[in-house]
Amino acid sequence: MRVRAAQVGAVGAWFLRLRPWIVGPPVMLMVVMMAVAGASTVRLALLIAVQGPMLLFFIAEAIWLSRRGTLAFVTERQLARSLVITLLGITAACCLTGAWRSPALPVLLAPVGVSFAAFGARPWGLRMLLGLVVAMFALVVVGLLDGWLPVMPIAGVQSVIAVVVTALLLLAGVAGLTTAHRRAAATLDDMRIAVVEESQLRVRDVEAVGARVAHDVRNPLAVVKSLLQLEAQRNVDAKSTERLNVALQQVERIDGVLGDYVSLSKPLTDLRLEPTDMVGLVESVGRAVESVALERGVSIQLKLPTGRADVLVDAQRVRDALLNLMLNALEATARGGSVGLELELTDREVVMTVADSGSGMTADQVRRASEPFYTTKSNGTGLGVPSAQGCARQHGGSLNYQSEQGRGTTARLGLPLQLAGKAGGA
Repeated sequence: MRVRAAQVGAVGAWFLRLRPWIVGPPVMLMVVMMAVAGASTVRLALLIAVQGPMLLFFIAEAIWLSRRGTLAFVTERQLARSLVITLLGITAACCLTGAWRSPALPVLLAPVGVSFAAFGARPWGLRMLLGLVVAMFALVVVGLLDGWLPVMPIAGVQSVIAVVVTALLLLAGVAGLTTAHRRAAATLDDMRIAVVEESQLRVRDVEAVGARVAHDVRNPLAVVKSLLQLEAQRNVDAKSTERLNVALQQVERIDGVLGDYVSLSKPLTDLRLEPTDMVGLVESVGRAVESVALERGVSIQLKLPTGRADVLVDAQRVRDALLNLMLNALEATARGGSVGLELELTDREVVMTVADSGSGMTADQVRRASEPFYTTKSNGTGLGVPSAQGCARQHGGSLNYQSEQGRGTTARLGLPLQLAGKAGGA
């Protein structure tokens, strides 16, 4: 908004400096032509009395802006006020030169057109439109007094002059303001792109550091875990064993959080595409979570196509993504429920579907499912789904959720189909 206002203010100042040179000569020429054509002294005096102050205002305004140099700038209120004065002055001139039959009538469009270019349909633009309506109504009323205001002498010539003046004013105002709006839009686009690029670089740096820290922490954590396991295997009392088991559980929890964070940061690095048997990959994920399903009393329904299906993917990332989706589904399913894991190959993509019979999600939960650190679980990290989403996007695919409260949730992970044999021959 500020960029646009600055551009409009600068162009508005340029227009107001130029305006006396466009309007002044035609006004003086009109007075001279009326005098030569034998217009009455009263009409000439009234015309000079109306147009003289208007021209002096234009000149004073132009001098004030010129003294400010290249930094000349007008606010929207200043520009609107000047255009209103212009509209009033032209209306008065039309009243004295034939009302609705005045050759100066086209010039009324100039200040209104410039206001539309500057303000659009905002309040000042609508006020100028209302002013034009009022001006035309006034000209109609004055025009009914035919005996007092005869038709302007040399009306044809002055009509041509009025049209030229209107065209020049619109050219100076509308064209300049249109260019200003376009320039402002381009500047805003450049600023927006710069902000986005800077934010992306900052996020990449922060996440890269975080991933490195998480990776380095896991190494000593593995040593701690190993020592705790060795200590727990010794013949110690029951109380000590219980404490060691609690410590092991907390270490495993920390390791899981770090694993999720590392997985989330993987999209920052390039994919390692390799021919992968998707049937075997999905089957291995199903086997990996069998113990979790057995412990929770949940059955796994695996549906796979027959044979092999070699596709170019980053096998480790796809496995991690699918494993996250399966673990989420198992945690959302009550004892006695089931989780379905299906692999389907279409003409264009590889589709892995995980469907649970849990309580489902609300529309807001579905919308926020891919937000990092958003979770509804007391011990969740909120990094599993964003990690899977990142895997899908970097492969050029998508991760979509369909859920209904009381009827479960279905996660659909779709990746572009790149058959290993065809890709290798390309």
